Amino acid sequence: MMRWMFAALVLANIGLLMWATWYREGAGELQPPRPVFHPEQMVPLNAPGVALRARKNDRAEPPLPPERAVANAPASEGFAFVVPKVLDEDES
Repeated sequence: MMRWMFAALVLANIGLLMWATWYREGAGELQPPRPVFHPEQMVPLNAPGVALRARKNDRAEPPLPPERAVANAPASEGFAFVVPKVLDEDES
């Protein structure tokens, strides 16, 4: 009789542990839909006729002219920012 009681308590503890683990992982929460995956449409990059494409239509813009880049700097010298020295000469 004692063995059956011990086995029942062990099974109850295992069931409680499993329930608590599943509850903590959020099994009932709504998950966003996963994207559709079509492995038959995947082609190796080295296959003939495959070209790489950018994901966005971003285009590189020319860099700022140096005069405009340092226009709002508190201090500048030519096309460079001037910053105060942090270390003393005897510490460097």
